[in-house]
Amino acid sequence: DTQAIFQEVVDTGKPFFTYARPFEYPNQPEKGTTYWNWSLVPVKKGEEKLVSSLIFTLEDITEKIRAEKIIEQARELEEENTRKLKEAHFEVIQRQFAIDQHAIVGITDLDGNITYANSKFCDISKYSKEELIGSNHRIVNSGYHDKEFFRKMYETIQSGKTWYGEIRNKTKDGNFYWVASTIVPLKNNEGQIIQYISIRTDITKRVKAEEESRINESKFRTIFDQAPLGIGLLESRTGNFIQINPKYSEIIGYTQTEIETLNFQYITYPDDLQDDLKNMEKLISGEINFFNMEKRLIRKDKSIIWVNLTCVPLRMEGEELKYHIAILSDITDAKKASEQLKDYTQNLKMLNATKDKFFSIIAHDLRNPFYGILGLLDII
Repeated sequence: DTQAIFQEVVDTGKPFFTYARPFEYPNQPEKGTTYWNWSLVPVKKGEEKLVSSLIFTLEDITEKIRAEKIIEQARELEEENTRKLKEAHFEVIQRQFAIDQHAIVGITDLDGNITYANSKFCDISKYSKEELIGSNHRIVNSGYHDKEFFRKMYETIQSGKTWYGEIRNKTKDGNFYWVASTIVPLKNNEGQIIQYISIRTDITKRVKAEEESRINESKFRTIFDQAPLGIGLLESRTGNFIQINPKYSEIIGYTQTEIETLNFQYITYPDDLQDDLKNMEKLISGEINFFNMEKRLIRKDKSIIWVNLTCVPLRMEGEELKYHIAILSDITDAKKASEQLKDYTQNLKMLNATKDKFFSIIAHDLRNPFYGILGLLDII
């Protein structure tokens, strides 16, 4: 190949130049590939300008080529790192955007002074970003939590640990809001804490709902415990007792602990059980929304009492009936009074009939008193 190049320069009279021609030393493989610039310049003489000689030059540019390759590799590495850095930065921005859309984010320095506040922080606190930045986080302190609460919080994050908790804060206009807060200490390359980031979610509605639930539960418990009627919670399918109030316990003679091992079938008078079960079947199937009946119960002391029973389902939409409320009142005395009244009414009817017959006999044929006497004797 080299000889052909020389011959071409001689034949054509045109110079030849090549850049960075690779060359490997046959007996020195440790040198690796070397790179050379070399040229052939023809020297012409005579009128015919024939090539009489060649000027041959060589330049070793191995180090230059190697340096260029190192620079190129460094450039490619820099471009790759820049690309990855941009991707990472974009990912961080995307994550930050996602967090900002959902959470209340704030960053403070070691003294608790706010250095960053996202839009949700501003929205919920009613403070502008300018008002928050530079202010101490105490600006939203509601005064609800005591010093010990915050002492433990700062003790946790100053030790480098993450703190989780629920905090009640106050808005600029004086209203309160609750947040579930996660505070993470951020460190530098030396492991020193340089700032704290707080990521919070608004749980005000949940806290209010829980508070209302506690109030309602307290009201229900007061009504349940002090109601003049017996109230019981039962499993609808089995009839097992879950809970009864004091009045229910008084009526049937069983304690709460004792009744938990029983069902309503056990304390129902046998002659009244089938009607009760039929009503429960209708209640479970949804055929009826409640039922009311008079039935007899067997107390713990085996005495029989009459009660007025109303059963109301505790049905969740789309679900089968699991529980129901049984409300009962003891009507034993009323039943006895009713029976006594019935007997009195019956006796009164009989007396009226006797009276009518008596007066009829007296009025009958006054001219024949003998027959009247006989009639009176029949009555007697």
